[in-house]
Amino acid sequence: PANSTRVSGLSDINLILKTLLVEQAGTLPSTLLKTFLKLATGKETEGLGSGDTDLGLVAVLGYVTTKLAWHLNLGYVGAGKKANANIKDYFIYSLSCEYALTPKIKVVTEVYGETDSHFDINIFKHYTFNPLCGIVWNLTDKVALDTAIRWGITNQGIAEYGLTTGLSFSFN
Repeated sequence: PANSTRVSGLSDINLILKTLLVEQAGTLPSTLLKTFLKLATGKETEGLGSGDTDLGLVAVLGYVTTKLAWHLNLGYVGAGKKANANIKDYFIYSLSCEYALTPKIKVVTEVYGETDSHFDINIFKHYTFNPLCGIVWNLTDKVALDTAIRWGITNQGIAEYGLTTGLSFSFN
């Protein structure tokens, strides 16, 4: 579109710690607590960051079979308010599925949403509907690389797209 803005660069970084509370048993899903800290590393002036640090807690239910896994996430985020005192805390939710193509490669999909958008960076807006499709490559049993295409639907019905990548380390 003629009125779109193209932005590239490093956005705010999320540090995530997952703690297993209850292991999967039979048909009962596993339960874990995910704690995350969003660091204000993106350039706020270019729309790549919020200028604040956020802290979130997310409860996760998950069920894994040999090839298929699903996860339900419900959480709360305390949004930093130094950059803007009007920013609101918010709830998050998501449902995701993974399918193992090989022992090292998985196809992933997720539908993610948030209530009361607190800050919008130029590359991703916080909407109630934000799907993602991607691939996870397990480099080793402790290191995984992932990439995905994410898109959001604005309140005006306009689609916005972005590419996300990540590197995960497991310490079990």
